[in-house]
Amino acid sequence: MRPFTLVSYMDANDRSRPGLALGDTMVAWSDLATAHGLPLAEATMPELIAAWPMLEPRLAAVEDGSLATPRDLAQVRPAPPVVGGGLFCSGPNYRCHLNEMTAGQRSDIDKKVAAPFFFSKPAAHSIIGPGAPIVLPAGSHKLDWEAELAVVIGRPARDVPVERAMDHVFGYSILNDLSARDLFRREEWPGWLDWLGCKGFEGSAPLGPAIVPAHQVADPYDLTLRLWVNDVLQQEASTAQMIFSIAEQIAYLSRRVTLRPGDLIATGTPAGVGMPRNVFLQPGDVVRVEIEGLGIGPLVNPVVAHPLHSPRSLQP
Repeated sequence: MRPFTLVSYMDANDRSRPGLALGDTMVAWSDLATAHGLPLAEATMPELIAAWPMLEPRLAAVEDGSLATPRDLAQVRPAPPVVGGGLFCSGPNYRCHLNEMTAGQRSDIDKKVAAPFFFSKPAAHSIIGPGAPIVLPAGSHKLDWEAELAVVIGRPARDVPVERAMDHVFGYSILNDLSARDLFRREEWPGWLDWLGCKGFEGSAPLGPAIVPAHQVADPYDLTLRLWVNDVLQQEASTAQMIFSIAEQIAYLSRRVTLRPGDLIATGTPAGVGMPRNVFLQPGDVVRVEIEGLGIGPLVNPVVAHPLHSPRSLQP
């Protein structure tokens, strides 16, 4: 079978189902498995990822010409490619972003004494798919963007050394780590930071449009991230500029939690976010993210106002 990516789509019962995308067409995993006697025909995407070492050799024998009922990819309702149990987001992991967020006071991290820094988002609430609207959080009018390379975990990882960490990577995708900058600090809670309000609100992690299997990405540190707002380029940088490598991030996280198939790691964003310039997303904006070298994308999401209340009418 020629190179493919993994996607998810909504079926007639509004359930998210996995599929394989080949160019402009998609084959539902359930159809493919049934036609070729493959197991797990009704698997979810995390279940499919977990079983991939067993499925991949059998899938490799499937000829393109015998694919079952291909569908026009543009005609299916897209869903986030995966919503696993964990979504772990890196803090500053590009020197250029660290520099812009500290007003030029810092441009590097001493890796001899520092480890990666992470926060988490509630995946089931935060992740939305391609084309889904970004809803401005109630009480916020400083919504910011962050283009990131997302790593999809394929095998359970606990206390994994750096040298073996990449063995646990299933694939890669595109993620936009949205941030409500004005909800981070709360006057009624001086000295405390509201990570849920700032980073974990509903729809705060657009993801997609697909997962690229790791073996199809020759070098994850030779990719170029770009983000546009209304066709104006805001971010552009190479993944070679990461401070902590993907392997270092996986090793660190696996010392804190057991990473499981379908879990996601957002590996950090480069310079070009809106906060240092006091520029933020507004209703009617369209955000587009691409990662050159992945062979997928773009991830496009429109921005809309809160459906029930004016953002300025509510307190955080």
